[in-house]
Amino acid sequence: MDKERLERIRKGESIAIFWGFEDILGEAKEMGIKLTKEQAKEILQEIDMRHDATIGVNWDVLRVYIENYSSERGLESNE
Repeated sequence: MDKERLERIRKGESIAIFWGFEDILGEAKEMGIKLTKEQAKEILQEIDMRHDATIGVNWDVLRVYIENYSSERGLESNE
């Protein structure tokens, strides 16, 4: 993010919504899926590259990507 955009955010002229690997780890834990930090970062990058911009990114989107990632890799859920 460039300095101009950051300054507009600081002044309240713009907003930015950030998602981090911690959000992925927390949601996966609630789903009973154990992920590493690296796996969470992979999921986050996948969301960034492939999400539907008309829907955006929200908790439901995170859950779908976590579910897909874990099922494709045979990760076990405790649910």
